[in-house]
Amino acid sequence: MKATMNTSTETPHLNPPTATPTRQGLHFSPEDLSQLLPLGYCIRLQFRQAWLRIDSHALAQHPVSQSEFLVMLPQAMEHPPHGLARTPLLDHSKLLILRVEDWELLPIPGGQGTENLLRCAILGSFNKDVQDEQAPWGFTSQISLNMDAHAFKACAPSPLVLQGLVNGTLRPYGLLEFGMLRYNEQIDWRKHAISTRIGMYDMVGKRSAMLGKTRLGKSNIVKLIAQGLLDYTQQTQNVGQLLFDVSGEYSNTNPSHGEITLASHNKERCKSYFLTARQGNKDGHLLRFNFYQTPTQALEVMQELLPPQVVELPMVRSFLTCRLSDMLFGEHDTETSKHKQLRKVMLFWAVLDAAGFPYDAERTKVWLMDLGFAAPFNPSFSANLRQAAYQAIHNTPAAAVPSTMPALLYEINTVARFRQIYANDPNLMVQGRPLFDSEEVILMNFLCGEEGGNNSQGPSQLRSCLPYHSPIAEDFIHQILNSLNQGRTVIIDLSNAVERVVQFFAQKLCLAIFAEQEHKFNQNALKGRYVQIYFEEAHTIFPMQDTLMTNVYARFAKEGAKFHIGIAYATQSPSTINPDLLAQTENFFIGHLSSQKEVDCLCEMQVAFQGCENAIRFNRTPGLILMLTQSHRYVVPMQAHLYDGRSLMLN
Repeated sequence: MKATMNTSTETPHLNPPTATPTRQGLHFSPEDLSQLLPLGYCIRLQFRQAWLRIDSHALAQHPVSQSEFLVMLPQAMEHPPHGLARTPLLDHSKLLILRVEDWELLPIPGGQGTENLLRCAILGSFNKDVQDEQAPWGFTSQISLNMDAHAFKACAPSPLVLQGLVNGTLRPYGLLEFGMLRYNEQIDWRKHAISTRIGMYDMVGKRSAMLGKTRLGKSNIVKLIAQGLLDYTQQTQNVGQLLFDVSGEYSNTNPSHGEITLASHNKERCKSYFLTARQGNKDGHLLRFNFYQTPTQALEVMQELLPPQVVELPMVRSFLTCRLSDMLFGEHDTETSKHKQLRKVMLFWAVLDAAGFPYDAERTKVWLMDLGFAAPFNPSFSANLRQAAYQAIHNTPAAAVPSTMPALLYEINTVARFRQIYANDPNLMVQGRPLFDSEEVILMNFLCGEEGGNNSQGPSQLRSCLPYHSPIAEDFIHQILNSLNQGRTVIIDLSNAVERVVQFFAQKLCLAIFAEQEHKFNQNALKGRYVQIYFEEAHTIFPMQDTLMTNVYARFAKEGAKFHIGIAYATQSPSTINPDLLAQTENFFIGHLSSQKEVDCLCEMQVAFQGCENAIRFNRTPGLILMLTQSHRYVVPMQAHLYDGRSLMLN
């Protein structure tokens, strides 16, 4: 047997061979099968396993590797022959597919030496309609056996037949040259120079898993598939892609040292968003909220992005419970109710300003005037209250009614401090009722402190949200949805972000995408448009602990196909992914997993990998993966091409 050691530590850079006709492998003739190299004979047969006696001379001519594909053919014979001469085939319409799983050397009874015995998994069979010579061979996982085990001859597949075994179940269009057949880490693996392909139609709207230890090629697989979909939809542009980039390797539009990224190679169809500014990246957009113009959303965002220990502080917890207006008024809103809602928002602005959040006064003014406020910076306090507050706090007469943002904030702070110190002043009552409701009181307490002093620690607790605010921020969620609808690829760079921030932005965008696609479905407006979402380090985004699968990721797994949403997730630990999602996954790209627990989890959820455990545990070459897509009926071991930006589409 051949050695399985390989000292290579880098992913081989492969030039894809010239493509062969996509259905060539399914049209081999009886003559092609008759010329296959015989290796031995079957001595025991089950519906899913076969035991082969391999001739030593044949083994020297064709060494057999673990995980290698062999074929088994019925032949015309009455008794098992002693030699391996090519014999006429009994049935030209059946070809059993085997995968080598184990090998042992057994002594021949009588002390006449040893013999090689292979245990193989039967993966299925290719069958041909004998009534139609032009019909291609078709695959079935069901095997009908009506002959003795010794009637089957084991052979090494020729390149022509091997092409059919590797790619024969794919449709003849939309094919991507994905890599080359590689059974294990043996250094002479290129002797099986068979191109392996995937159908891009299997990726669209489906669930795909990239599983394996770090630095072994998961991100490279993501790049190949994402680039493949960009090329596949070059004309239709009907598939938008969203990548959550937690390491920054997809989004950089100015890579160094000749590196090629998705964003740099596809500038016309890729759009990148960053949490932090990237020097020299003029094409990047920032993920920012304008808290001044989205008050309702601001509190929600802060609750998610503030450190947990801050959120649990009593004054912060009370502050975050306030209900601020979204400033979208209906026909039943009166001028009085509108100004009351605006006044509460202005109190929130004072908190933001005290915390150091910058504002764009002119932008805010235009926004308020568009909402119908003729005097946008006037909080409409009564003359008596203004006079009492300014006299008590500043020992000056009331200033002019505010007409600028700084004047507004000064007046809000003045009245808030006055209410804290002189809570029983009659100017704070209107028709026997308090002027300010309980939520306005909470905002004032947070702004000024419980004792009404100038050194309140309330607003400063919000400063960790400063990096996510911009006074000129646009609605990036709306922008991203538009880009996806135009068939563009959007990359969200979340590198260096803490886990809660990654989870927040991922969930925020995923909820928006699901709602958008669901709305299109209900309006019968999907019209062949899809969204593909890619998750790096998926265990941090949708962890195992959510066993009820009630969140948006559960809906992706169970309803995504209906709404034309596909997801691809990469992780080092399949056991950390919710089993419902793993069980619903159609496409798998599996690298090295060292833990038996992880291997068992995978094989339990996808039984096609049973029998491949040794390959998963021991193969550690970057890019060497086990592939199973929706169209592949059994696992194909392969060496993936290294992403370099080139189109690998065949048709």
